[in-house]
Amino acid sequence: MNDNDHRDEEVRLRLLKVLNSSETEWTQRDLANQLGISLGKTNYCVRELARAGYIRIRRFRNSKNKLAYAYAITSIGIEEQFRLLVHFLSRKFREFEVLRKEIDEINDELLQKGGLRLGSKKASKLETLQANNVTRHIKD
Repeated sequence: MNDNDHRDEEVRLRLLKVLNSSETEWTQRDLANQLGISLGKTNYCVRELARAGYIRIRRFRNSKNKLAYAYAITSIGIEEQFRLLVHFLSRKFREFEVLRKEIDEINDELLQKGGLRLGSKKASKLETLQANNVTRHIKD
């Protein structure tokens, strides 16, 4: 799965979470603003979720006599939200492990070359200040 697939999956997860956690009637513009994505992306995702049967869309006339839509998550939508959440969490744990290994390797290198280790409970304020000074001298 590539980065775009992961982003799309995260958008679907966030959209399902918003629709599942709120009784509010959302406009697609409100959903787009809430999720920080474009209106076009929101429209596409909403249509795809509806096509897959994860949400139901109900049309009605609002107080301004305009056609509006209400979105309701379905039982299979709740199952999909759970599946996406498990997948998201397992991917984040894998990313965390990669970062942890990289941090440990960098810390080992710092320990060998400068006698200090950052990001651990053992690092004192003095060691952190020393590392900041080393970083400052490297930049200059």
